Amino acid sequence: MKNKGVKKLAWQWLEKGNHDLEDAKKLFKNEGYPDTICYHCHQAAEKYLKGFLIFNNVNFRKIHDLVILLEDCHRINNGFKTIFDNCKRLNKYYIEARYPAETPILYSKEEVKEALMEAEKILDFIAEKISTRPVLSNH
Repeated sequence: MKNKGVKKLAWQWLEKGNHDLEDAKKLFKNEGYPDTICYHCHQAAEKYLKGFLIFNNVNFRKIHDLVILLEDCHRINNGFKTIFDNCKRLNKYYIEARYPAETPILYSKEEVKEALMEAEKILDFIAEKISTRPVLSNH
């Protein structure tokens, strides 16, 4: 059985990931900034990957690269290779969507919708691996 403190910390990371995805969905619905939505999708996936590692008593690296975090998760469960492409596609939104670029990057509504779907696939996959998705707290 998992240490209660470790499990609680893992759930906290997963809940924060849920917050990012829910905020991204709200922003999308209200025509929010596409770069901010994509960034939140990346953050949701990152927090879920780190939550999975914590749930399995593995200290995660203090990085934001989804592919590297995925590789760490894959060492625990080789099924993670099925979400490799999802992580790879979301990975670009950490830097690209967060900071100004010489040439402004404009994301289409379709690309933003795809980022939301990628994040949702990753979150659902990880939730299935740890049995359930944590319930969002009321804020």
